[in-house]
Amino acid sequence: AKSKRLDLMISLFAQLHARYPNTQLKIFGEGKERESLKAKIIELGLQDATFLSPSTRNIYDELCQADIYLMTSRYEGFPNALVEAMSVGLPAVVFECHDGMKELVQHGDNSLLIQEHDRAGYIRAMEQLMSDRDLYQKISRTARSVTQKYSFTNFYSEWDLLFQEFQ
Repeated sequence: AKSKRLDLMISLFAQLHARYPNTQLKIFGEGKERESLKAKIIELGLQDATFLSPSTRNIYDELCQADIYLMTSRYEGFPNALVEAMSVGLPAVVFECHDGMKELVQHGDNSLLIQEHDRAGYIRAMEQLMSDRDLYQKISRTARSVTQKYSFTNFYSEWDLLFQEFQ
């Protein structure tokens, strides 16, 4: 979907890849933007480093093989894919696409949250995770805690409290 701004993700990755040629970008899913994304990859000469993979039923294994999760969305409801990535300990670089993102993402603690239009900051954040092993490990450890916060048990407990307030 256009709202995911995967074209922007590819452009930002191209700048990182120019400095770190061993990096790769994998994007999963199908959609109307696929052909334009392929064209962008060719335009930027990233055919050997950027891969448009079909949807997968085993995203857990794919996430476990990744090093960093990138999210360039213009807006999100509840970002399920981000929570899935964090649950396996993937540090994420995320644009602050709305105020609610601050509830899930704590900058420097469980991910790196970048101001909406700060493209240079987004690239710096990717580089920081690649070069600062201590920060990477800290974020990886704390990212997993999002699973506890949004577990079914906690979710239903909060709904029960909410319903009790209105009875």
